[in-house]
Amino acid sequence: MTLVDDLRRCADASGGPLSRLDAGGDRFGPVAAILFASGGYVSVRQRDHDGYTVLIWAGDELEAWGITPRLDDIVTTMRSWQAGHSVQALTEASPYLTTVDQQTAVDILWGLLSGNSDPHVSAIVTAAAAHPVLRAQRPWISHGTLHLLHPGDPAGSTRRGLAFLPVDEDRFTVLVYGGPTGPVQDAETAAATAAAAASAW
Repeated sequence: MTLVDDLRRCADASGGPLSRLDAGGDRFGPVAAILFASGGYVSVRQRDHDGYTVLIWAGDELEAWGITPRLDDIVTTMRSWQAGHSVQALTEASPYLTTVDQQTAVDILWGLLSGNSDPHVSAIVTAAAAHPVLRAQRPWISHGTLHLLHPGDPAGSTRRGLAFLPVDEDRFTVLVYGGPTGPVQDAETAAATAAAAASAW
C-alpha cells in the first residue's frame, strides 16, 4: 500500500475524492505523493521517523510547508488546494503549515537537494553547499542540471544566476548567466569558481 493509496482511501472516507493525485517527483527529487491543481501543486515526502514533509507550490515558488504525521492533515491541505483556496487559507485551516519567507525557502530547497538529489548532481550539490555565498542562493534543478539563482529574482525571470553543466558525475563546467562557459573542473573547483562569481552579485 502506497501513500497515494492511503490518501485516496482517507479522502474517499471523508467524502471528497482527490483528483490529479499520484506518486512521482518534482524538480528536487522523488516524492511519495503529488497533487496538481490550477495554482500549482502539493508535494509530500515521507520522513524517516516523524511523518511527512508537505510543500505547497504556487507555480514554481515555494509558498508554505509543514511536517505532520497525520494523513487527515494532508488530505485537508490537498483538498483545499484542489478547490483553489489561497495559501493563507490553507495555513489558517491547517496549523501544521506555515508560510515561508525568501530565506526559509532557500534553506528548505537546499535541504531537499541534500537529502534527495540524484547521483548525477549529488557531488556538485555537496561541493556548492560548502560555500556560504552559494548556500545563500536559490538552488534549482532543470533538465538534470543544478542552477543557483539569486533569491531576489523570480524563478521565471532570473537576471543573476549560474549553472553547473555536467560533463559526468564528478566534473562540471560553470556557466554564469550572460557569460561564457568555463573549463571542465572537478566539483570542488567548479564550486569555488561559482562562489567567486556569485560573490559579485
